[in-house]
Amino acid sequence: VEGEHHEKAVELLKAAIGSVKLVVRYTPKVLDEMEMRFDKQ
Repeated sequence: VEGEHHEKAVELLKAAIGSVKLVVRYTPKVLDEMEMRFDKQ
């Protein structure tokens, strides 16, 4: 799963059977956007 929101990733993880390998990519730009969204609320 690439480029999906974390809600979608959670859905897919819950539906997965067997073992799941997670590769999490940290991108500062995405983090900045999330922080800006939280600040607006």
